[in-house]
Amino acid sequence: MSESNRKLRNYNEEWVKSYLERNISSFDICECSDCRLDIMAIALNKLPPQYVVTDKGAIFASVSEMSHQRMVDLAAAVTEAVLVVSSKPRH
Repeated sequence: MSESNRKLRNYNEEWVKSYLERNISSFDICECSDCRLDIMAIALNKLPPQYVVTDKGAIFASVSEMSHQRMVDLAAAVTEAVLVVSSKPRH
């Protein structure tokens, strides 16, 4: 594999983004890109990083490997971040 095809990625970034996109409408919060990015940043700072080096798209294939506890932790981090952002949006 050539070096140009490899990327350093944090699995949690993809998982937080995907979770937020699927669930943001269930929260009573602004859905603008500023609020979304703030929620993601806060949630990611609460989760341990899960860095990998992978080909483009390989992260999504491994989502099924996420444990139940990691899903609970992710949901809790996103929910907490939503509460923080909704109480004091920056836009």
